[in-house]
Amino acid sequence: ASTMDLREFTADDAAAVRLATGIENVRNAVDAPWELPLTEHRMTMEVRFGWDGEPGRYFLAYDGDTVVGLGHIGASEWDNLDLAWLDLKVLPEHRRRGHGAALLDGLLAEVKAAGRHLVGVDAWDGTPGPAFADAHGFERRAQDIKRRMHLTEVPLEQVRALRDQAAAASSSY
Repeated sequence: ASTMDLREFTADDAAAVRLATGIENVRNAVDAPWELPLTEHRMTMEVRFGWDGEPGRYFLAYDGDTVVGLGHIGASEWDNLDLAWLDLKVLPEHRRRGHGAALLDGLLAEVKAAGRHLVGVDAWDGTPGPAFADAHGFERRAQDIKRRMHLTEVPLEQVRALRDQAAAASSSY
């Protein structure tokens, strides 16, 4: 069983930001290899400002003296005041040891203490995330997809054909 210690950090804690950046990049290399590597500067800006100007709360997850993961709570102060979004990342070499469940429990305790009673999580298909969410009682309520095309690798005629196809399909919008 995990003896999780969550240590909240801010953008001014350069050592914690460096660790968080490393966790993001290692996790993305395994679970989301299409994501571009995160820089420490970008992580600092995420922690300081959030993606929308509302910074969340960030936590490094420790098992003893070992950093095993990263948690984030995103909750708006403008709307949906009963809702919080959680982002949990456990380093691949530390998975299947109860760290994810302990991290989730710690984040849920923070959310409850803040008076929020609705919680959302997200995960990429093809990773352990969906099964983890299911096992912890989360129901799939929405689905989105992320696609990326490197236009320099696609013949121009194919790009034009795709554009024409999209234009024809969008005429009723």
